[in-house]
Amino acid sequence: MTTKTETRYASQLKPWLKHFPKENIGKPLPACTLLDRLKDTCKNSLDVAAIEYYGKQTTYGEMLANIDLYAAALHEFGIKAGDYVTLITVVLPETMYTVYALNKLGAVCNFVDPRTDVPHSVEFTLKAKSDVLIIVDAIYDKYAEAIDDFGCSRVIVQDVTDSLPTFKRIVKRMTGSPAVPYDGKKIFRNRDVVALGKGKSADEERYRFNTGYCRSGGKARWRI
Repeated sequence: MTTKTETRYASQLKPWLKHFPKENIGKPLPACTLLDRLKDTCKNSLDVAAIEYYGKQTTYGEMLANIDLYAAALHEFGIKAGDYVTLITVVLPETMYTVYALNKLGAVCNFVDPRTDVPHSVEFTLKAKSDVLIIVDAIYDKYAEAIDDFGCSRVIVQDVTDSLPTFKRIVKRMTGSPAVPYDGKKIFRNRDVVALGKGKSADEERYRFNTGYCRSGGKARWRI
C-alpha cells in the first residue's frame, strides 16, 4: 500500500482555531488596527497597570503615551507606511511600544524568532526587504559577524535594562553590558532613537488589511 504525504503550511491547517469557540470561527475580522483595538480595550482603564517588568509597572495611559512617543521617533528616523521592519527581540516594554508604534505608522512588523539560526534570520530579513533591523542587545553578539548580511542600512539595538526599576538598572549596568559597536550611523541605541520623538508627533495611518507579517523559525508564515 502506497502512502501519499503532503506538506501543508500552518496557514492552511490553521491549528490555532481549535482554541476558539466554534461560533466565532468564520466571523469577519474587525476592521481596525492593533492600536485601535488597544485604545478601545483600555479606554476606561487608563490608570490600570498594563505592563509589569521586574516589579516596575506601566499603566495603559503611560503605555499609550509611550506608543505615541515611539511613533514620532520612528517617523523622524525615516520609517513610513508600507515599510517592513524586522524585529529580532523578546517581549520587552520597548518591543510592545515599538510594535504598536509601527502599526500607527502603517509599517509592517517582520518578526523573526531570536532562537532562529543566523542564516535563516538573514534570509527572512532579506525576503522582507527591511531597511531597518531592531534587535535586543542580549543577543547582538550572536549576529555581530553577520550584521552586514541582513541588508539593513540601520540597526536599532534595544537595551534590556532601560525599563528596569532604577536600582536594578544601575546594578545591572555595573555588572557589565553586552558589547555593541554603537556609532550613530548604522548602529543606534534604542533610547537615542526614542529621544528623536520628544516634542514631535506622527499621523496615524488608518486600517488596511494585511499590514502585519509574522514568521516562525521554520517555514510556517502568517499574514494578519
